[in-house]
Amino acid sequence: MLLRSGLHYKLPPPSPKMCLDCTKYWGNPNWKMKCSVCSGHVDKDSVSPYWGFEDPEYQKELEKWVSATTEESNNYMPLLKIAATKINTKILKDILMMMRSKLVFITAEQAYPLLRNSGTDSTEKSHLICQFIIDWWNMKKYPYNSTEMCYFGNFGDDPDSFKFPPPLPNSSGNPGCNIFRNSLDKLRKNLTKQ
Repeated sequence: MLLRSGLHYKLPPPSPKMCLDCTKYWGNPNWKMKCSVCSGHVDKDSVSPYWGFEDPEYQKELEKWVSATTEESNNYMPLLKIAATKINTKILKDILMMMRSKLVFITAEQAYPLLRNSGTDSTEKSHLICQFIIDWWNMKKYPYNSTEMCYFGNFGDDPDSFKFPPPLPNSSGNPGCNIFRNSLDKLRKNLTKQ
């Protein structure tokens, strides 16, 4: 484009955008912002689909893994709810240590009401409960605070789908965490063998 000053101005190239049809792959401006599959330049059967975290097979395995690690958590939820309403966290610590010894976890859906709707909302309670959230990637579905999301929710990122099972939740540095981590590694090995 010619400017009034006589200089020529060249427009920057358009920023990359996803395919307008499938939104799975990058679009090409030469193909009306469609990917090679949607534009008809490549046979759909010759393209290897990459779903990442959303891969249906990965999600099935993930569901099995989460249900296996949380199947006993419903037995502890009434106790945890009562303990979370108390101002003294000693009872809560004792129940969680019992859960730790039996490798029982809770889901992000179960943990959120314990933190916000039961008793006072404190960082000590967050550090005690959040380390037991086995499906930490689901924390972004609930309004957890920034500290909980950063330390226990992996900043709201999805787990890397190349590694199964996904990384375990962070521990808060309480006594016995190394024992907890070693026991979890054994659980991970047993679940991957099945």
